[in-house]
Amino acid sequence: MVKAIIFTFPQVNFFNDHTKIVLIPGAGDVLVIYIDKKREGTSYLMSNISSEGCATETVERLRYCKRVLKKVWDLVEEEEGDS
Repeated sequence: MVKAIIFTFPQVNFFNDHTKIVLIPGAGDVLVIYIDKKREGTSYLMSNISSEGCATETVERLRYCKRVLKKVWDLVEEEEGDS
């Protein structure tokens, strides 16, 4: 069962609770925006999350995004290796 959809822009929608993670790459960092069940947004710089922390549910969703993006990356590398 699909748990989320990744759009062509850096947004991940989670189907089970309608929360969202938006990843916006910048010059030296990534802006992370978490939109919760109440549709309220909280933003973090990726570099600050490890030192300053963030909500547990944000971390869980970021870990999920990382797993999915790693799978996509591995598929792309596999495709390139077959060429």
